[in-house]
Amino acid sequence: MTFRSPDWNRTRAVVTAHLGPEERLVTLFTAVIPPPESDGVLVDGALVPRAWAAWHAMWRHAARAASRAADIPVAPRMIVVLTTSRIVIWRATRNWRLGKMCGAMPRDQILGASAAVGGTQSRRLVLHLSTGSAITVLVTPATADQLIGLFSVQA
Repeated sequence: MTFRSPDWNRTRAVVTAHLGPEERLVTLFTAVIPPPESDGVLVDGALVPRAWAAWHAMWRHAARAASRAADIPVAPRMIVVLTTSRIVIWRATRNWRLGKMCGAMPRDQILGASAAVGGTQSRRLVLHLSTGSAITVLVTPATADQLIGLFSVQA
């Protein structure tokens, strides 16, 4: 799973332009709501488009369920901005281009972050929220380490 787009610098410039005058960009990263497991099901070649469409619909449903459960706006694929005062989430389009802004929430609503050890391509990161809920996303190992460090200092 590739997490960065070829126009990452352009994305950073566009996102920075949306920040308030008192806000400072802390980090910018990509995240994915964990997709549903395929359970190793074999699909006849003629049914692959339908199977892919069903899987993709389940992934969108999982993202909506995660958003409702945590009461934060998320998308299946996201570009996330952490500033000094809030977290801002954009939908990511194909090739990780910046899509529509999903929303934002105050940074102090994130109490901490934890991640399972391991993973060379991606790691499951859990953001623990002040509401008692949590949101799980897949991020790069470096992003997971960075966020755990940022939120363990804040806690």
